[in-house]
Amino acid sequence: MVEIDLNMVRAGVVSHPRQWKDGGWHEIIDPPRRYRIIARDRLKQLLNADEKTLTDSYEHWVQDYIQEGTKREKIWTEAIAAGSAGFVEDIKTRLGKKTRHRQIQSKGDGAPYALHEPVAAYRADFGGKNDVLRGENRLFWDVFDDI
Repeated sequence: MVEIDLNMVRAGVVSHPRQWKDGGWHEIIDPPRRYRIIARDRLKQLLNADEKTLTDSYEHWVQDYIQEGTKREKIWTEAIAAGSAGFVEDIKTRLGKKTRHRQIQSKGDGAPYALHEPVAAYRADFGGKNDVLRGENRLFWDVFDDI
């Protein structure tokens, strides 16, 4: 959750998630009375936390990430699913045929498991069919400044 709330901080749009009104920070720290996105009771149950512990912990986690430089952690942003072995296996099972060539990996030492796309899928040779994407065919936005 913190990883997602820091997207706008990493992008330089805001300096703290509280400044992004559509982010999850407000859902955790100052939840709306109606139309909640996060199932707070379930989240508290999963974290074994009461209301105060949840909000205090979340604020602390966000602050820690901001002080560390808000670097992106690839495991959470590039995987189809990441977490415990059981959770990732369950997601793979639920996705069925869509995960035929996808692999579950972990770096060990307590690191989370992740379901990844095969790297080869992005290195295919299209035999010149993508020539339109070559550098000399790019059009930069600044050419529209004079229009």
